[in-house]
Amino acid sequence: MPIAVILTALSVEYLALHSHLTDIQEKTSPLGMVYEQGNFIGNRQEWKVGIAEVGAGNIGAALAVERAISYFKPNIIFFVGIAGGIKDVAIGDVVAATDVYNYESGKVGEQFFTRPTLGKSTDALVQIAKSEARKSEWLQRLSDTPVSQPSVFVAPIAAGEKVVASRQSDIFQLLRTNYNDAIAVEMEGFGFLSAVFAHPNIKAIVIRGISDLIENKNDDSIETEIDRHNKASRHAAAFAFEILANFQLEDGNGTISEVESEDANATTNTLISKFENLNDSEKELLYLFAIEYNDFLTLKNLREKLFAKESSKLKDNCKIHLDELVKENFLIQDADKYILQSDMYTHVRKKFINEVSKEIQNQQLRLLKTHLLFSAQSEPTIKTRRINDILIFLKKELLIKNTEEEITKKLSSFLVDLNSQTELLENYAAGNILNILLQLNLKKDFSNFNLSNITVAHADLQDAFLEQANFINSDLTQSKFCEPLGCIHSIAFSADGTYFATGDAHGSIRIHNTENRRLCVLRNASHSQIWSIIFSPNNQKLASCTEDGSLSLWVVDSISDDQEITLYPDSKPFPSKYNGRILSVAFSWDGNILAIGVANIGIILQNVEISEPSKTLIHENVHCLAFNKTKNNTRLVSGSNNGSVKLWDIDSKESKDLKKQDNCTVRCLTFSPDGRKIASGGEDGKVRLWSDSNNWVNLSEINCKPIEISDPKIKQVRALAFSHDGKTLAIGCIDNESATHSSEHTIRLWSVEEQRWLEPLLNAHTHLIRSLAFCPKPERSNLLISGGDGRTIKFWDIQKRECIDVIKGYANRIWSITPSFDCKTFASCGEDSKIRILEQASNYKCIQSLSKHTDWVWSVAFNPNNDFLASGSEDHNILLWERNGENWEYKTTLKSHQERVRCVAFSPNNELLASTGNDKKVIIWDMNYIRNSIEKDKIIRDEFSHKDRVLSVAFSPNSQYIASSSRDKVIKLKNLVNKSFINFNETHDDQVHTIGFSLNNRTLVSGSFDKTLKIWHINSQNCTCIQTLKGHSAGILSVAFHPKNNNIVASAGHDRTIKLWNINNARCLSSVNGHKGTVESVTFSLDGKYLLSSSQDQTIKIWNISKNYDQINHIQTIELRNLYQDMKIAGIRGLSESQKSSLIDLGADSNVL
Repeated sequence: MPIAVILTALSVEYLALHSHLTDIQEKTSPLGMVYEQGNFIGNRQEWKVGIAEVGAGNIGAALAVERAISYFKPNIIFFVGIAGGIKDVAIGDVVAATDVYNYESGKVGEQFFTRPTLGKSTDALVQIAKSEARKSEWLQRLSDTPVSQPSVFVAPIAAGEKVVASRQSDIFQLLRTNYNDAIAVEMEGFGFLSAVFAHPNIKAIVIRGISDLIENKNDDSIETEIDRHNKASRHAAAFAFEILANFQLEDGNGTISEVESEDANATTNTLISKFENLNDSEKELLYLFAIEYNDFLTLKNLREKLFAKESSKLKDNCKIHLDELVKENFLIQDADKYILQSDMYTHVRKKFINEVSKEIQNQQLRLLKTHLLFSAQSEPTIKTRRINDILIFLKKELLIKNTEEEITKKLSSFLVDLNSQTELLENYAAGNILNILLQLNLKKDFSNFNLSNITVAHADLQDAFLEQANFINSDLTQSKFCEPLGCIHSIAFSADGTYFATGDAHGSIRIHNTENRRLCVLRNASHSQIWSIIFSPNNQKLASCTEDGSLSLWVVDSISDDQEITLYPDSKPFPSKYNGRILSVAFSWDGNILAIGVANIGIILQNVEISEPSKTLIHENVHCLAFNKTKNNTRLVSGSNNGSVKLWDIDSKESKDLKKQDNCTVRCLTFSPDGRKIASGGEDGKVRLWSDSNNWVNLSEINCKPIEISDPKIKQVRALAFSHDGKTLAIGCIDNESATHSSEHTIRLWSVEEQRWLEPLLNAHTHLIRSLAFCPKPERSNLLISGGDGRTIKFWDIQKRECIDVIKGYANRIWSITPSFDCKTFASCGEDSKIRILEQASNYKCIQSLSKHTDWVWSVAFNPNNDFLASGSEDHNILLWERNGENWEYKTTLKSHQERVRCVAFSPNNELLASTGNDKKVIIWDMNYIRNSIEKDKIIRDEFSHKDRVLSVAFSPNSQYIASSSRDKVIKLKNLVNKSFINFNETHDDQVHTIGFSLNNRTLVSGSFDKTLKIWHINSQNCTCIQTLKGHSAGILSVAFHPKNNNIVASAGHDRTIKLWNINNARCLSSVNGHKGTVESVTFSLDGKYLLSSSQDQTIKIWNISKNYDQINHIQTIELRNLYQDMKIAGIRGLSESQKSSLIDLGADSNVL
């Protein structure tokens, strides 16, 4: 008879199971666990069902799973109980969980950063749940008919150790922000599914009844809490048994008779007794198998794992011990592979955890030296399993006699005790200790730790703070650090899939080995951000292009599995700088032609093999390009910011309009591998798929009507990639969630053959997804790589819908800097989500750090009275901070923008606050209502819109006018007295990124991506351009009028220069190039004596201005502390030169001994 186990947390849930069972008997396991066992007759077969009440919490649930599986050997296991509803559900509804998110997994610093992990219910049971959810037969299993029929949802839920009772709680906000597809929350499901993960032959699912709704939407006068819990428990139990009734075991799928079960228990008890008589070497071998549970190991594998010097004797005699363990039935041998008897797993693992706990308690290292708990290079699923199977239980064991603080102190003492350095040499101890501390959130800060002259192998240090840590002469083999990643704009595989390259916002090119993710090349190729990168079809060249119009062609030398890659500029002469941004490049099928999409010119076709004049294809504001890669094909497709898509014959220069202009930017284009399909995606949220069986040979006969792929959830499409076989299209999206004005960044999958959506890769990224790439290797066709603005590169197995690896980066570009009105301080903000207050009197020391935003902070502004500070963020929020003595304190959050808040500014009369963002809005807030915290419905005084993102806003000094500028190339100027807009007599040729008013209220300056500044004269009817200033070689990001002189303007931008202009005679008075990256912000101190600038190079610079404005002199550079600032790495081993360069880029010092 097949066996099922159903676990619950509460007695009300446990009692709800009873009515579905017959012949109930009490059972006690050899470990003393008490269960009840009964019979259940399903639609197709009879089941023996064991039930248990295990208490609340993920850890307890995981432990109960192991004990129940060890005793019952079930075919199927459920966790059934009640849950709180987050959205869409009502009291009494049932949720069958597809996934259970662990919402407490993450990084704790000054704030909490999620690192999503999840447990997945077995797909076969999920499919049954979906089928039964559409029917009502399960209701017949209830003893009474519900007044209103409950609904069944098959959807994700979340689990953690806290009861969530309010929508205002931090946990609820965390759930809505990071897990907004979860519709219920509970406390055991993640631990339950994580434990079952180690037993792949056992089917598992979590079933929950909704007993409460968040925010206390529960009317106790209609239904008491007890009644609600009873109802939810009964409904969940009924639906769980309906699934069991309709589940049919395949023939021979592990059905165990009662006699066989008793025999198996007897065998297990015998082995447990014999285990105690094994020698230490044999036990240590079994501990290795327990760590690697469910994986076969060969003799070679074992010898590789026996790396520690303390394991040398065991390594030499390994085969002898293996044979003995096979003979005694502890191990199963299959040819040259070995695996632990499944019956022994729980016992051996428990013994191992007990032994490790003792050595930590007694401060005597042994097994932590010889047994690797997990490697930093492990796939996330394996790492999660090890954390759940070993580390969590180790922590539980240690907590019996210690507090968390005591555990942390004992583990840390192994690292700080100078006498223990020899104990940490040539073994796993230091790596294991660091991994335990970091993964269990016991300790993150290892600044100033002396970790020199030891072995730190396999340590995952991506979440560690390591300022001034000392690693001199240490072995860091297989350890993992954060990398200096900018926002990932482009990902490209080599033609054979052996390597992949990335181009980022810092101007860096990186090439990694696909299999082991090893960094082979780190080239800081440009001071401007790289937008596109691509390998030639023969792998011998790499092309990259940048924001400032630079094109680079690189020779890729020594691509092979065994050699380092070298990257050097191609010597062939052809233009390397163009007059406009280059957002995309593409190689033709044979690699001879490089297509270059120059924003202000069109498409340049350049032969990279022989010198010949280039061709130009006219496509206004081209944004993306793709070549058909089939042999002898000359078709190129291009997409524009104006929404049009064109297909080109590059030989004849003829084109076909596949899509007409509609002013929705086309963000991505790609051909299918067979060349017969073209996919496009853009800001209208649609994917368009064109097909031509003749491979686009005859342009005039092409059917321009595409298949449109859309979903109401999708707001924008930012990246596309076809799988190697062309059957799957990956789509990087911004998803809508209108209820909270939030969005999530999801990778959706479309079946090209079946023309339907597949299960998406949810919560793929926390920031914008900019690039996707499938591996072209046929044997790795399920590998998808994604990257974007979150400074992470993720690796996905799309078959399993799992993230299998992550490369994490660090950067802190400084977006904005602004002085206070008392000239004593200034504020800066950037990518690390913090606002820093720096004091002039203390040599620009940071005197306060404000950390309430959850994402990049784009703009900060002081009000004229210097008692309020406003900040606008990527998290869509404006925060107001109020001065209290010398400190700034959080006051309130203004929520109305639906996307990034790009700019904030106070009016000089102190009455208004203006904000702009990517939602195309300019919002004017009334500070009088905000200051007094009254009449919240009146805090928005006015609002107007642009046709595209609004990039800048400014008030005139007399507060009569407000000006805004946008990516739509338009400046809007509004008279706040009569509410009228003032007309402009001309426009810029590209997006207008910055504006500013002079003191006389009649002059406006604007800076654009067309590389010009325009000076405008304002009168009551119109605004007239009186000067156009040229001198910048790239887009202008920031302008500012001198606070004492109406004729002096400062400007800065992508060309990394800061310029001073006299607008009377249109002369550039001085220019300085001191930053290593794009200058994002430039401003004068309010006394006019200094210039302040901030940059993507992660520095702030202070400049002195000469009296005649003809010199800009550098005074000081402020470097905000880098992630690995002054970390000592001289003489380190185990890392490649490229990996060492990464550490140096993040502040490490390779010279100090």
